[in-house]
Parts: sequence; structure tokens; C-alpha cells
Amino acid sequence: MSKKRYGLRLKRVTRKWLDRHCACPEEVRVFCREWPDGAEISQANLVRAHELGLDLAWFLEQVLSAPAVRAYNEAIAPALRAYNEAIAPAVRAYNEAIAPAVRAYNEAIAPARRAYDEAIAPARRAYDEAIAPAVRAYNEAIAPARRAYDEAIAPVRCGPTMRP
Repeated sequence: MSKKRYGLRLKRVTRKWLDRHCACPEEVRVFCREWPDGAEISQANLVRAHELGLDLAWFLEQVLSAPAVRAYNEAIAPALRAYNEAIAPAVRAYNEAIAPAVRAYNEAIAPARRAYDEAIAPARRAYDEAIAPAVRAYNEAIAPARRAYDEAIAPVRCGPTMRP
């Protein structure tokens, strides 16, 4: 695979790389059992990773360039739409079938949930009060960077910011 052709920013995956990119610990364990010394990015290894149930969508977003990720998302969009349309009736039927059980479960645990919330409320208040000065200082410290970021992405933003 040439970097230029596929937009790859990485040739070999290692445990260190996965840890540095905050990969799911269980997936890191699966990866390391299969490839204890790491693995080259190849079609065969990607197929094997898929067979092992590893999250290839997450992985591709880490290693592909932004244009390659866009091209990938555009390429799979029709198949993803068709898949979602095909499973929609089954998903609706499943949700309808489990709704009574979910309601019963939520009603059954409601008293325990209320008791728990009441029991931890003083600790939550104390925690919030204790960290409030640090949160304020942090928000003040990052405010210039946040403004610069918002200004930089304003030309390409599709809608309102997701940040509060």
C-alpha cells in the first residue's frame, strides 16, 4: 500500500501505538494475542482483524488522512443506508417486544435509584464545590485557544457548535 494512494499515516500497528491512541483495552488484548510483535497494515491483516471483531472503523479513522476518511464514508454511505433500512422493521419489532420488560425493570429499580441518588447527593455537592475553582481556572486558561479554534473552523462548520 502506498501512503499516497490510500492516505495512510501509519505502516505498522503495535501495542504502544494502540495504547497511545486510547484503543479499547479489550481490543488491545485481542490484537496482542494475534500479533504480539505488532502487525503491518495489509489486506490480509485487516481481514483477520475483522474476523477477530476488532473495531476497524475506529482504526481507519486513526490511520487514514482526512480526505481518505471522507472518501471512505462517502463510499460506504449507500450500503449503510440500505443496511439501516433493511433492519429498521426488525429493530422496531425488537424495541416493541422488549418495551414492557424495560418499563417493568425501570419501575422495579426506581426506588433503589432514588435512594442511591439521595445517598450520594452530599458527596456530589462536596465534590462539585471542591473542583469548582479548578474548573473555572481551566476554562479561563483554555478560553483563548477555544476562541481561536472556533474562528479557525467557522468557515467549514455545518451547524452550531456542539460545545456548551
